[in-house]
Amino acid sequence: MQDPDQGELRRRLELAAPFFRDLGHLVFETYAAAGILNALPDGSFPVADARFHRTAEGLTYHPHGPVYFTVTRAGELRLGQDVGIPLTEAIGAYVQLAREQELEDAGPEEGATEGFPPPRLVLDSDTSRLYIADVTRTRQTGSGQGYVPVEQYIKERARLFVEAFRAAR
Repeated sequence: MQDPDQGELRRRLELAAPFFRDLGHLVFETYAAAGILNALPDGSFPVADARFHRTAEGLTYHPHGPVYFTVTRAGELRLGQDVGIPLTEAIGAYVQLAREQELEDAGPEEGATEGFPPPRLVLDSDTSRLYIADVTRTRQTGSGQGYVPVEQYIKERARLFVEAFRAAR
């Protein structure tokens, strides 16, 4: 039998599909306006900070920090490299329902051994707003989990990618 919270979570994530579509198109348009799509042949691009290097063949990049989201040339936002899996399905395993005032209590799973833990997402059960634990800020400040709205996180990471690209040109 399915957990009622899981059914509710799945329903809310499906309702968020237009939001994710719009956010993916915004990142795609941002990358296109910066010239990234013309300069790099990749089929998808990280929504993350990166370090670009000029080579004889052109620019190459290496993400700096976690790559929780990518955007495809079709403007689709994806979880990491999960190409072909709709974002609303892919993030289900990483999202928990909570109230905004409970965000700080929605801590990481015990025993994470990765350099960067898997994404930690919290869907506010009152407002349906989605938050993500920003591990980069957490590491910089040394404080506990710092949750930010997922759209803010994605816009900031896209901006960092564009800034790094422009600096390398």
